[in-house]
Amino acid sequence: MEAPCTVISVGSCNDYTFEATVLNETKCDVVTVDCTVSDPQILDPVRHKFIKKCLTSSTAVKERADLATYEEIVSSLGLPPGSAPLLKFDAEGYEFPVFSEWDETTMRLPEQIAVELHYRSDPASALSLSQPLFFRPELDLAELALFVGHMANLGYGVVSREDNAFCDMCSELTFFRVESHYKKRAD
Repeated sequence: MEAPCTVISVGSCNDYTFEATVLNETKCDVVTVDCTVSDPQILDPVRHKFIKKCLTSSTAVKERADLATYEEIVSSLGLPPGSAPLLKFDAEGYEFPVFSEWDETTMRLPEQIAVELHYRSDPASALSLSQPLFFRPELDLAELALFVGHMANLGYGVVSREDNAFCDMCSELTFFRVESHYKKRAD
């Protein structure tokens, strides 16, 4: 990743191992986005920022003041196209509402996405628009295939998969944007 660049890390749970690695091994800035952390740690006052928000869909963002859409976050950071090469997303099932509203015209999509996918959840999670999993308590294999197909329509391919040994319903996937519908994305 070439500077200037900004890596966005969604869901820290006060564990900044990923952020520290990016700061140590690249020249990119890092932005941590998490509404659940009350006392965030800033690893580098120049290159690391913390935004006390959680990502959600444009429909659910109206439910609470501590919610934001992906577009709102990248806009608030003033990021030009291509400057956010990596999005790390580990937010316990909240990835689906965010990714589901992206389409081929969504601006400033990241080139790489590292995400821990959760394909089952507590049935009570379907009670609110801000809750995960396409407003459903559980995603089955066919629905996961639709999700991966949706990402493929956006030009992403899966380049890595690691199943979580401590969570039988979680897999960590890395998507890489191998094709774009637009030669040059502009705002």
